[in-house]
Amino acid sequence: MTSASPHGHRLVAQHLELGDDQPFDLSLPATGLTLVQTRRESRSTTLALTLAGRMRVKGGTVTLHDAAGTTVADTPRRRARRVALAGVPEIDGLERLVPVRTVVREQLAWTGSWFARTPRDMGDTDFSAWAGLLGLTVEPGDKVGDLPPAQRLRLRIVLALLARPRAGLLLIDDIDQLRSLADRRDLLRDLRQVAQRLPVTVFSSNPDLDGLADTVVDLTGPTPEQPGRETGAHHAHVKEGE
Repeated sequence: MTSASPHGHRLVAQHLELGDDQPFDLSLPATGLTLVQTRRESRSTTLALTLAGRMRVKGGTVTLHDAAGTTVADTPRRRARRVALAGVPEIDGLERLVPVRTVVREQLAWTGSWFARTPRDMGDTDFSAWAGLLGLTVEPGDKVGDLPPAQRLRLRIVLALLARPRAGLLLIDDIDQLRSLADRRDLLRDLRQVAQRLPVTVFSSNPDLDGLADTVVDLTGPTPEQPGRETGAHHAHVKEGE
């Protein structure tokens, strides 16, 4: 297991309601790589948006806690400032004909102070550090649409981290958008490196086949639509890695 980052946040959801699903509890640790397995992609997107503060909670509560256990965010607006979110096209979709340099500089300009000069050299920013951890290998002049899917998703993750320099948690929705099992495995391995600095949670409708996650949260369990299983509020099944 990785050691807890002093800036890592633990997320706790209680009696959370998503659509017509029954309420459930969920806890994401303040360290390491967590994989949340859901029954379908649309549910994972709704969950990611809700936890990240980009969508209001239908029912229940979602809070962020620092390493000391102090609540640092208990409203969607406050969570949105402390949670970096990637993988949701409606949030981080990129124009295919735009160069990488342009999207990075635009993000840095949007995030920085209005009076700060945006560096032309991406090497003078946090971009290089996050790109190195994630295995993002792009040239500034590369068109976004020319990047392989795995590199394009990595770019979106780096941009999400640049957008939230004070983030205490990184959420990545639908890693299954990488159709190649090898690409998904490689991304999870690289995210383990990111998780040394910041807790990372990924959402997938597939299990952790290669055992790369430190923690697995299984949300594919009991639902009201499955006769014979218990109903009412339930806890997500959590499996800790070695």
